[in-house]
Amino acid sequence: MSSYTTHNKYSVLRLSDPLREQYEQTSNRPLREAYITLGHLFVETNAPELVQQTAVQILTSAHNEEFFAGRRKETATASALHLSFRIHEQPRALTEIAELVDTTANTLSRYNSAVQDILSLPVPPAPPTEYLERFTTQLNERDNIQLSDHIVTLSEELIEAQGTQLISGRDPTVIAAAAIYSACLIENANATQREIAHIAGTTEVSIRNTYRELLEEYHENKEDFTTTTR
Repeated sequence: MSSYTTHNKYSVLRLSDPLREQYEQTSNRPLREAYITLGHLFVETNAPELVQQTAVQILTSAHNEEFFAGRRKETATASALHLSFRIHEQPRALTEIAELVDTTANTLSRYNSAVQDILSLPVPPAPPTEYLERFTTQLNERDNIQLSDHIVTLSEELIEAQGTQLISGRDPTVIAAAAIYSACLIENANATQREIAHIAGTTEVSIRNTYRELLEEYHENKEDFTTTTR
């Protein structure tokens, strides 16, 4: 059971003002518990104020539409926050948010789709470039891999060179992971498919199926370039 379901006076006192106001205005226990969970998620993700406000609105509206019925409220709460990050063009990886409430990226994605349908939310697709800096930072911090800022820049160039052909209809986190892996190969940086896949919440197979396409144009311009898969 996730610690985010803990319901106590201390948790209420730590809520941000708008969230505490919503908490005090309702006597519905599941919604109150969801607000407590959301407050914890704000802290864990360092969510900006605008993201917080929108997440509260999404969560409240979803509850009013009886979205909680038959669904796990912790995952519904995480969905509200994940969608809010996307609305404000600060997307977070599904895995990053899902792990905070003990669920999977696939489950969170399904909840996202259901919330969007019920509330008709104008959620823009997250471009893969939005994940690059976060993924490389996490690789440096968690796996003690020293990737330079140039890896991010080169990853952006690899993605942008493809236009919409590669990106359309594909998971942006997979494209971002494949771009980072491709950039690491080009720069001979020490990051493996396994390490990058773990950070991005994807699989090594997904990276392998994508990175070669990203490198195609690079190969055309660098005939002497060779790669060693790691």
